[in-house]
Amino acid sequence: MHDWIGGVDINSLYPSVIRALNMSTETIVGQIKPEATDQFVKAQIAQKKSFADAWNSVFGTLEYQAVMEQNNTPVTIQFEDGNEVVVTAKEVYDLVWNNGKQLTLSANGTIFDYGKQGLIPGVLTDGLLNARSCRQSIASGPSWQMKPLILMKRPKPSGRQCSMTNGS
Repeated sequence: MHDWIGGVDINSLYPSVIRALNMSTETIVGQIKPEATDQFVKAQIAQKKSFADAWNSVFGTLEYQAVMEQNNTPVTIQFEDGNEVVVTAKEVYDLVWNNGKQLTLSANGTIFDYGKQGLIPGVLTDGLLNARSCRQSIASGPSWQMKPLILMKRPKPSGRQCSMTNGS
């Protein structure tokens, strides 16, 4: 029996994005090099802005924005197999969304394959399903007070218990 337990909010923004984009190391197809973005940030810092201020009102890399605008800006993709190719942002858009492949693109320019579930999104999804099942089980059982599970001393077992591994 463990004395200390931790909790993860699997419904919050980051886990939701990880599940939605299938973000996991084994699902990475490639990365758009942030060449224009790096130049932009350096120019902002040269104007005495902080790194954080350089990103003020900017969502995603400039390369990502070019892809979403489907324009002819040249971008470089580094693929996981080591190949590197320079294409237009529109060609990247077509590769990701009009190719019939199950790909998606994150705002930092990482291309993910969502045709196979990644380990991390799978664990988060399983944890979410088990947590829901556990809450339903608890709700239908004897009175139970849910408390945040962020590094608090585990109480002595009494009554109904749930496990994140099997949802029972």
